[in-house]
This record gives sequence, structure tokens and C-alpha cells, in this order.
Amino acid sequence: MKNLWTLTVLLMAMLSMCLVSCGDDENPEPLEDGDDTPPAYTIKKVPYSVKGITFNMMKVDGGTFGMGSNMGYTDEAPWHLVTLSDYYISETEVTQELYKAVMGTTQSYFSGNKRPVDYCSWDLACAFIVKLNALTGKNFRLPTEA
Repeated sequence: MKNLWTLTVLLMAMLSMCLVSCGDDENPEPLEDGDDTPPAYTIKKVPYSVKGITFNMMKVDGGTFGMGSNMGYTDEAPWHLVTLSDYYISETEVTQELYKAVMGTTQSYFSGNKRPVDYCSWDLACAFIVKLNALTGKNFRLPTEA
């Protein structure tokens, strides 16, 4: 059962759609000395609709962060800086109703229109993205590790 749960969690993460896009939004102003109040951020949501099912993509500002480890497992080395440009990612995991609208059916074990898709292979996830792109005319993809 533990392996089933792990597989379900990994597949839900895999099916969180990601649309990469460079934005024209300016970076917020840096904090002034003595001002510990962070600037207000507005969450930008872009709605998309497929056969009457709407889902939101949320903007994530790009940036630079450290990734990896020099003290952990060898496959985590070396520690290095990674820079990402602005991108959009789905507000939720792919729901069963969206998956059904795109693919026509779902084989999820835990049924419910608002529940995330489970029991989905890598090949089916890729086929879902191809069909979603064809239906929307956009360039969705699965997120990367970085």
C-alpha cells in the first residue's frame, strides 16, 4: 500500500502541468534599510477552458537558487546555482474532470471529478499533454526538477 501511495503522489506531481513563458513584469522594488515589510504581491492567474472545464495557471517569478549537495548522495552533487525564468504552473494537480475532457476517460482508482488523476503512466501523461496542446493551441508541458 505504501508503494501505491508513493506512486500516486509522484504521478500527481508529474501531472501538475507547467507552461513556460517569459514575462514582461518588472521585479518588485527591493526593501529599503529599516523596512522589514515585504512588498505586496499579486498572484496572476490565467484561466484556460477545455470542453467546458476551466483550470488556472499561476505565474511564478523566476529567480536563482542553490540546487544539489556536496555532502549528500553522489547523485545530488555538485551543489550549483540554477536560474529559472518566469513560468506558469497549474493551480492544482490535473483533475479527473479535466483529464476526461481531454482524454475521454480516466482509469483513476479514487474517483471524483475534483480529485487529482491517479494511476497514470508516464506515457499517458505525455499523451495528455499532446492532446491538451492540440485542444488549446498552447504549449503546456510537464514540470522539470529544477
